[in-house]
Order: sequence, then C-alpha cells, then structure tokens
Amino acid sequence: MLNKDLSENRTITVIDTTGQPQNPTYLRRAKGLVKNGRAEWIDENTIRLFESNKEQMERKIIDKVFPPLGGAEASPFCACLTSLIYSQNKRFNLAAKKAEHRIGMTYFHLVTASGLAFSYIYQDDYFSEFDKTVYYKEFNDEWIQYALNFGKCNYRIITCDTTGLKDEVIHSIDCGIPVLAESLADNTWCLITGYENAGKTVFGYTTNCYNCNPCVKCIKPKVDGYIENGMFFKSNWDKSVKRIIIIDDFNAQPYGYKEYMNHWISIMQHEPKNGFKFGMDAYDAVIQLLEDDSVFENAGDKELTELYRFLFTNSFIPENRCYAGYALSKSPDRRALLDHMGLNKGKYPEMESQIVDIKSKSFQMHKYGWYYWEALSDKKLSTVDPERYLQKLKMQEHRKKAVDVLRQLKEMDAFIMNGFKEILASS
Repeated sequence: MLNKDLSENRTITVIDTTGQPQNPTYLRRAKGLVKNGRAEWIDENTIRLFESNKEQMERKIIDKVFPPLGGAEASPFCACLTSLIYSQNKRFNLAAKKAEHRIGMTYFHLVTASGLAFSYIYQDDYFSEFDKTVYYKEFNDEWIQYALNFGKCNYRIITCDTTGLKDEVIHSIDCGIPVLAESLADNTWCLITGYENAGKTVFGYTTNCYNCNPCVKCIKPKVDGYIENGMFFKSNWDKSVKRIIIIDDFNAQPYGYKEYMNHWISIMQHEPKNGFKFGMDAYDAVIQLLEDDSVFENAGDKELTELYRFLFTNSFIPENRCYAGYALSKSPDRRALLDHMGLNKGKYPEMESQIVDIKSKSFQMHKYGWYYWEALSDKKLSTVDPERYLQKLKMQEHRKKAVDVLRQLKEMDAFIMNGFKEILASS
C-alpha cells in the first residue's frame, strides 16, 4: 500500500437532478463542486448535481501550470510532480529569487527524495531499444512513494480498469489540482491539466523533447494535437492510460531520515531484475562490456550506434548526482529535504557533517561523470559527430579511459552508500 487507504472516505452521497444516486464522493470534492456551482447541499451528507451538460462540454483548463522540465536526463514523473506541486503554491522554503530556479530546485529535491538521484542501471540486452523511460521503471513504485511524500501528498493510485476514471479526473481538475497519468501520451508519465466534452478529451503536458542529443531516442507522444499554450489534447485517453494519481491533499506525514536513507541504500544495492542490473552490479556489468574487445571489433556501424546510445543513456550519473548534491545542501534556501526528514539545522551536528561529505562526493561524481562521457565522445555532447564517436568507441584506449573513470565513480558511490549506512548505524 503506497499511501493511507482512502477507499472508505467517500462519505458524501451524490444524486442527480432526478434524484438518481451517482458514485459517492469525498467531502473535499463535494465542497469543490458546490463552490464551482455544479451542485448544492441537500443535507450535511448529500449533494445534488445541477444539470450541467453544457458546462461539461465546455473546456476547463487549470491556469498557471508550468510545463514540466524536459530533456534527455529528466525524470518524467518527478518533472510532472514538480509542476503539479508548484501550481499549488507549495514552495518548500526554497528561497531562490527566480521562479524557474525555485522550480528547478524543487525538481532536484524530488529526484533525490525518490532515490533516482542515487541510481545506476544496466540492461543485459544492450542491443535492444533502451529509452530513458526504462531507467525509471524498474524500482517498482517505491520511489514514487518517496517523491510524493516529499511533496506531502495524500494520494490514490487508480488503475485503468476502475469505474469512474473520467469522474476522478474531472473532480480533481474542478478542484484545481492537475492529475498525474502514466502511458496516456507516451510510455511514461504526463500531467493532465484540463478536460472538455465531459472528460472524454483531456489536455496536459508531456516531458519529451525533440531536439536533444542525437544519441538519445525520444519517443513522440501519441496525442491528437496541441493547443496554443503547448498543451497536448487527446480524446478517448482512458483507452491508453495505465493509471492515474489523484492528489487529495498536501497534509501527509513526512517520513524520517531513517526511512529515506534505507530507501536510498536499497536502490544503490538493488537486486538484478527482469534483465537489468542496478547500483554496484551495474558498474561491474558496464565495465565488463567495455573491456570485451570482441563486442566492439565485430560490430558494424548500426551496432556501434546502438552501443553508444546504450552506454550514453544508461549513464545519467552526472546530473543525478548533481541534483543530490543540491538537495543535501545545508544552506537555508536548499535544505528543504533535510528539514522534511527531521534533520533540522543544528539538531544532529555530527550527522550533518557526514551529509556534507556525501554532498561533496555527489558533486565530485557530477564532474567525473562528464569525464566518462568525454572518454566516449566529445565534451560538447550536443554537437557529436557520429563518425567520430563511433570510431572512438572502437578504440581500446578510449574505452579503457571510460573504464578507469567508471571504477572511480563506483568507489564514490560506495562512499555515499556507506555514508548513509554509517549514519543509520550511529543513530
């Protein structure tokens, strides 16, 4: 169970204009319907819906929702959750002056809280398609739970086979809260920000980019089109969506640092699963691949291109570790996660000293992650020449440089993981 069980909280009876019973709803949602002129109270436990077919056919979109952060390294879920949280004016005391900087810092904290900032992954079948969404799917839903907890979200995960899926989206949008949706526009998460035609059509944002590094495959969203503000629209979305997440309120009890650190450790030493290796096992697997000369000597240009894409996209260490460095900072405008975990300033001075070391090592990994990329290609990855990087990948000396950097990165990750273990052992 990812969150407290809210299935028995539908305490408000709903009837239509003819007195026929409808699906019961939650008190907060009932208040929202009444406030928006779509229903009236009959008694303290019952609301009656107004006849509003015309209103339901009209378009309703939540204003002031920032488009989620995109790019080759973005976590679609955390990016969408960042936009959702920010639309509710939840700033987490991140005192950056510019809105885009506050949004970015919120994203850094969510990626770190989720544990994705400490992840590393290897795919056994490296010639098959490896897209960025795979990188975030193999940790079950536990990382989603921790990201939502940092946002203080009480939430419900609703699957596609649930009755009243459209009603859930309509109610949430009517209450001013966007909806997280998986596999609606592509094979990852997007953000629903509006609806029309009684919920048969939804509007929203994806995080996919189309002008990113040529070594990264981007998946074009399967939507009907786009409106002026950049939001997509899609009809019959309930036929493709896998599940949605409805945020009921932002009053969830924060987890403590022990829960978070145990979760981060579990991601760094995750057991192999479904053809993937994680954490320390992933380092060993990538090193073994790079040291296997026969793989590269016998590969044609097509296979080399796939290998390069794989070695590039499975190595999102630089930016992820950088995010962790920011989120574990002690500075007043960045310590939202530390405060959330109960590590208030000055409360555990020895523990904070260890966290400073972990933060510093995270920033160091960011720098060495770029060394790894440079060993495989060029410093300016966005202007990579395919002929050039394929030839470099064939050269043993360049692969050896990449292996040397990976071994150093593995040692740094071990330092971070053992640092969390020492904190837990001493608490």
